[in-house]
Amino acid sequence: MDLLGAAITRDKKNLDVAEALSREHFAKFIPPAGQDPDEAKADYEARAFEEFLKSGYKKLKDPELAFVVETYSKIYIGYRFQFNITQTDDLGANINILSVLGNGKVNYPIGGSFEGKRASTNDTAQKDVLGELFTDRARIRVCNAIRKG
Repeated sequence: MDLLGAAITRDKKNLDVAEALSREHFAKFIPPAGQDPDEAKADYEARAFEEFLKSGYKKLKDPELAFVVETYSKIYIGYRFQFNITQTDDLGANINILSVLGNGKVNYPIGGSFEGKRASTNDTAQKDVLGELFTDRARIRVCNAIRKG
């Protein structure tokens, strides 16, 4: 990250490119009329990063910045999720049937209960390429929605 920060702040042109990829810049985008605003914003942001990662950074003629983008945009990030879930169910019912036949009341209680427990373990892994995190429209939409609150 120090390499990226140093490369970006080294000259004015780099700062202009960084500003064009900033959150503040994307927040100013106004979607065309008739388009879903969330889709349009996600597409606009993804296209900006796709262009930058494809060839835009090379136009800066900054070898250190090119090295940083080429190296880090191809890095894989791995996630491992482990879920341990236990579910307990208790179910019970009672019915009292009264009979008035005969010489008195006779009570026939009927009841039943069930107690169950179920456990589940789920272990999953996922990997992402760092550069694709900036161009995945579904992720961009989710992040934008979270930012909105």
